[in-house]
Amino acid sequence: MIETFERSQQDVVARLMRETPLMLPFHDARTMRVNRTLHGRSVHRNRDVPGHNVFWGYASWARNGGHAIGDAVDLFCAGRRAVLAPFNCTQTRHSNDVTTREVIYLQGDGVLDVFAHVNARKDGTGHVYMAGEVVGYVRSDLRDPHLHWERIVAGRAVHSPTAAGLRDMLCWMARGRLYAG
Repeated sequence: MIETFERSQQDVVARLMRETPLMLPFHDARTMRVNRTLHGRSVHRNRDVPGHNVFWGYASWARNGGHAIGDAVDLFCAGRRAVLAPFNCTQTRHSNDVTTREVIYLQGDGVLDVFAHVNARKDGTGHVYMAGEVVGYVRSDLRDPHLHWERIVAGRAVHSPTAAGLRDMLCWMARGRLYAG
């Protein structure tokens, strides 16, 4: 599966998988229901879908000459479910506009994960989390609660033509390192 990454990412992904304990935000992520379509203005869907875009990719879109960047997967689950840090990381962004779009960016060794629709455990930035530590909780005020997840490796978004394919690729990166809870 490493062949699916761009050449510039392959060495970084290989090193991360050897040296960094990439894990999953939920122990059962591999079997969770995902969105039926990819998010708007993403690598494989180059148009805007109001209220349903990628965060990192959308913010980077204008700087990239209007070319699509990134994809996201929604992992559907019960509201108030704990979201775990998938690696040792620092919270580098926390955005809360007092809607259901609360977003955190978790930055680690060559990896950036973007989680949305969470109640962050800590407001602001600079908070350090160890792999497996709770970083927030899935919001319970959504009609269909879910965790929005994007991953950027070596400055390039991980993407797939389908949401299920993206979930499977992110799970593959964890290489079986699952959480017990």
